[in-house]
Amino acid sequence: MATNLEQELAQHLIRFKELDQHQSSFRPVDMALARFDRRRFSVIGRPSEATSDAKSLNSVEAFNMVYVQCDPGKGIGLHKHNTAEIFIPMTGMWEVGMGDEGESLVTLGPWDILNVPLNVMHSATNVSNAAAFLMVLVRIRGVRRFFGIRKSLPRSTMEVVMCLRRRSRKAISNSVKG
Repeated sequence: MATNLEQELAQHLIRFKELDQHQSSFRPVDMALARFDRRRFSVIGRPSEATSDAKSLNSVEAFNMVYVQCDPGKGIGLHKHNTAEIFIPMTGMWEVGMGDEGESLVTLGPWDILNVPLNVMHSATNVSNAAAFLMVLVRIRGVRRFFGIRKSLPRSTMEVVMCLRRRSRKAISNSVKG
């Protein structure tokens, strides 16, 4: 018979073999393009991405952890955050591009750690010959600060997308003027 502590620990444990239960239905905008197609597994944080039938570790508010699985040549599109993002390849080789156009490249192998600085454009591509996993950790400062939203909190994913599009258009417009 399990002790109270063992029962408590079981509520805070997700086994890798249970990962499929945590596949996120959230599809970032870049996933509309085939080369950025990937499977995302929301393991810690981001309660909006949790599946109803899976054990949840979403009560963690300081950061979120997502596993990304990509086929060869696919990955995460160029983007940036006003918070740090950490990449830890679990399997395969990953090429991370950093800079305005992702021009500075570094190749990471299993268990290497890259802490992407705040507000630096970055991307990640699986450069292996097989599907590979990448662990992604992001410090969460609240949804508004994460997405740079100063007004009221968006109520849906589409509102977040529209807010990001407006910000992108404004940034492009400002760069053309300047």
